[in-house]
Amino acid sequence: MSDTFQMRLRAATGAAWWVAILWWALVMISSGGVLLILHVRPQFVMTMLGEDMTWAELRTIYLWSIGVFKLMTFVATFAAVFLSVWQSRLRRLMKKA
Repeated sequence: MSDTFQMRLRAATGAAWWVAILWWALVMISSGGVLLILHVRPQFVMTMLGEDMTWAELRTIYLWSIGVFKLMTFVATFAAVFLSVWQSRLRRLMKKA
């Protein structure tokens, strides 16, 4: 293995962890915002979405979207963990050789 590959793998691992951390922060902020909107129920939200929308439908849409967003966050975290394990095993393999 070349040294440039290890450097690129290390950079990809760092970038993946930053993406995962920022994504988790965005999920937490979004979840809090959704819970706040569903609790307060401001009228401008219904005005923006139209007269056909109800709060029950909006709650279902919000909860599904946050759930899918959390699943994507788990995928990003899994990719970061995979890259970290790959990097550490490659580093150990290169030290033995």
